[in-house]
Amino acid sequence: MQKALSLQWLAKYSIGLVMLCLASAAHAEQKQMGDYTVFYNAFNSSFLSPDVARANGITRSGIVGVLNISIHKTAGDAEMPNAVPANILGTARNRLSQLKDLAFKEVREGDAIYYIASFRFDDKEWVNFDLEIQPEGEGKSVPLTFSQQFFSD
Repeated sequence: MQKALSLQWLAKYSIGLVMLCLASAAHAEQKQMGDYTVFYNAFNSSFLSPDVARANGITRSGIVGVLNISIHKTAGDAEMPNAVPANILGTARNRLSQLKDLAFKEVREGDAIYYIASFRFDDKEWVNFDLEIQPEGEGKSVPLTFSQQFFSD
């Protein structure tokens, strides 16, 4: 059921998440947080087409990464989760504990709502992401933490 839901979600929001398709080395992860599912992935910005990068204000570079997040609420017996707006705060931290605050930009395309932030990295660098996600209308935020290694082009 979870895998089927993920495939349905990707099919419905494939236009809004064109970055997922273009980032062949990246794959979407998901985390269930109560009534919400958070879909997220991070990838090298050079995987984006020039048009997509320009439209979203992202620098295409072998040392710039993109973090992409979308939050969905499951509505009762609904077959598809509904994208919801959220407030996202977060940092990217390397192994030397150098922090960079992430500035998320909300992107809406049809029913799709997602958030993107860019960050710099060094070749073969592991980046730790520490996020606080607060879906609109919720009183508290939920944490999301993950690490990923990046390679420059």
